Amino acid sequence: MDDLTTGPSLTAQAYLQYDAYRTQLEGGVGQAEQAVAAAQGVVAEREAALQAQRRKLARLDAMLERCRETADRLDRKEDAERELATEEEAVEAILARTRYTTTH
Repeated sequence: MDDLTTGPSLTAQAYLQYDAYRTQLEGGVGQAEQAVAAAQGVVAEREAALQAQRRKLARLDAMLERCRETADRLDRKEDAERELATEEEAVEAILARTRYTTTH
């Protein structure tokens, strides 16, 4: 008769151990799911920050390009002014020689 009383007792004990282990596993799975959700939130925040930095960089690149265009335009203007000044000096030199030769 011992077999009849110990058999169900062992089965109940095994079930209780299984139930405790399953509860423990479910808790671990729940914690893992929470950790994954938190990590996904952090990733989303970092991606948003990265996108903001990329937009800022694009604006800075556009500003830099406008600065380069302005610098190029100013360089061309200075070159044209220097060329004009050189031409004016040449004309003045020719006029000065003409005046000198007509007066002497």
